[in-house]
Amino acid sequence: MGNVFTNRYLAVIAAVVAVLLIVSMRQSSKKNINQQQNLTEIEQINDKTRDDISDLEIKILEAEGDFAKEKQIRNELHLQKPGERIVVLTNVEATKSAEPAPEVKQTPWEGWKRIIF
Repeated sequence: MGNVFTNRYLAVIAAVVAVLLIVSMRQSSKKNINQQQNLTEIEQINDKTRDDISDLEIKILEAEGDFAKEKQIRNELHLQKPGERIVVLTNVEATKSAEPAPEVKQTPWEGWKRIIF
């Protein structure tokens, strides 16, 4: 048992163990790289979610404010303060398209001719 590498079998076993250690270390380093990428992606999603939450909290605070409540009362419920008058405007484009086009005056004979033929 003087020198371990003099025996060929022991040298082959040592080489196989060394190769297995190298392969194992490469796989663990790949796992670490993948975990870092996943962690980065999760942190980005987390930051985006935090931004969305803060935006929604701001909207909630605005909706609970007195101005928003008054806007809802005036616009949706059509309520008013004493001495005010409310005018509800409809869609102007819809009323314009509903108006009939002006007809050109025709003689009765031309009207019958158009209907029959």
